[in-house]
Amino acid sequence: MTEPTIVSTKRPINPILLIAVFFEIIYPLFETMRLPHSLVVYTRFALTSLAIFLVVTYDKKIFSYKAVRLYIIWTLYILFRNVLMGYGVWTSHIQMFLAIVPSFTTFLICVHGYKRDENLLIKVIIVALYFFVLYGMIRGGSTSLTGGIADDERLGGELINANAIGIRASLIFFFTTLLFIRQQLKFGGYVALSVIPALAVLMSGSRTGFVISVLVASVFIFSNSKRSNTWIWKLAFLIVASYGMYYILYSTSMGERLLSITTQAEDYHLDTGTAWDTFGDRGYQYYTSIPYIADNLWFGIGMGNYINKVSGAVTVLHSEYLIQLLECGLIAFILYFWMYLATSRALFKGLKVENDAVAKNVKILCLLFMIAMFFVCFVTRVCYYGMYSCCLAYLVYQGYSQKIVKK
Repeated sequence: MTEPTIVSTKRPINPILLIAVFFEIIYPLFETMRLPHSLVVYTRFALTSLAIFLVVTYDKKIFSYKAVRLYIIWTLYILFRNVLMGYGVWTSHIQMFLAIVPSFTTFLICVHGYKRDENLLIKVIIVALYFFVLYGMIRGGSTSLTGGIADDERLGGELINANAIGIRASLIFFFTTLLFIRQQLKFGGYVALSVIPALAVLMSGSRTGFVISVLVASVFIFSNSKRSNTWIWKLAFLIVASYGMYYILYSTSMGERLLSITTQAEDYHLDTGTAWDTFGDRGYQYYTSIPYIADNLWFGIGMGNYINKVSGAVTVLHSEYLIQLLECGLIAFILYFWMYLATSRALFKGLKVENDAVAKNVKILCLLFMIAMFFVCFVTRVCYYGMYSCCLAYLVYQGYSQKIVKK
């Protein structure tokens, strides 16, 4: 059975929905401000609840897309499961609700918003990401490319998580590249908007942000340059990129972070004689989790319970695969990553039948970003964060859209 396709139509987006997306992207910053915690929590709860109501009221058609339905089923299942079986790091039902539902709501808003006015929503997301990155660069920690790898030596310092800054900076690359490919942003503007995110990625030492940035830059160079079909241009790019990579590895804190994975493993006193020893804190989490998966296969040990129930755990999980499989169980794991697979399949099918060169380049970027997300899920949490939801929603939108409508 052929699934319905999305046709872009430029229609107004409710300003409340735009505010909700902006708020969710910058939400972690409120923890650094002198605002009453209860005010921030209940504002977020109210925005989330109102946004769900508005999306359901305005656009019931988005529920006909498989990826959206799977995300809805996963969210309802997780909420029901958590209430019945407990959850770890949150102290109340409302905190558990706010850990899961806002990112899901951001996803729904964005799928709906991209259909109505793709350019406007992308620009709002870029402004929110930029706001977060600039705030982090101004308020927190080292502003040197060679600052160090300790948390208080990286961009953001002890005030703002350095990875949060670096990943948001890399997502600026993703969305500005989309605008450039779609001819909504000139080359000069694209370069100007890329300077601060590039510095932020390097200063933050975020390995995830660095990988995403390299991926987007590669797609930009090889898919969208008028000279990209000539071997001379490609060779020149590879030479420059090789020198740049050498400089980053051996002259910046980002390089120090990339080269310090084995040292991190030694810090955890992980000496298992297996390959996990070489993957630092992430390898440690996989190694300590494996024995508990078989004993709690279907329903998991409880969302957020890794640090409470796994022997030797010293921090919350930083792997989406482990969050879904160990904490939430096999049922949740299948539902969540089925959504990824359904989106990937839709993007691939759309790419095969797409004739427009601009639309094809956008779908290539989206498909490669989805592939990157499968790898990102090995080393970071995804389901909790609205910034990832903005991207996943765009991949769903592109997967089910007939074409890009130029405004």
